[in-house]
Amino acid sequence: MSVFDLMVRIKNLLNFDGWSVKIGLENSLNIDDYPMIRIVPQKNAIDEGFDSWAEDIYFSVYIGVEFDPLNLERAYQKIYAKESDIYEILHNFQWEDGGLIRFIDTSKYENEHFLMLETSFKIQSFRLR
Repeated sequence: MSVFDLMVRIKNLLNFDGWSVKIGLENSLNIDDYPMIRIVPQKNAIDEGFDSWAEDIYFSVYIGVEFDPLNLERAYQKIYAKESDIYEILHNFQWEDGGLIRFIDTSKYENEHFLMLETSFKIQSFRLR
C-alpha cells in the first residue's frame, strides 16, 4: 500500500456527480474544471503515539467553485455545503485495514473568478508497509 493508493481510496469516497474529482492540484485551472474536488497528499510521519510501525498521513481536499460576483451568496452556499458533505464522509471514517481519518481545519482562498476551500485531514496510524 502506498500514499497514492490511499488517495485513490479517498477519491472513490468523494466521487460526487457533477464535480471534477482528481488526485493532485493543477497549476493552471480553467472554467471547465469547476466545480472541482482535488485530493492532495501533504506529508506522512511516523505515528509516535499508538504504533511506531504505522504512519500518520496528512492530506488536503481542495473544493473549488466558480465565483459569480453578481451572486456571492450562491458560491459560498455551494462550496460550504460540499465541504460539509465531505466532512460527513471523511471525519471518523476508518477502513477495515486501519487508518482513522480526522478533520484538522479549513482555509478559504478566492480571486475574482474562483472560490476555493482547502480542508485538511489526517489518516491516523496507518501501516503502509
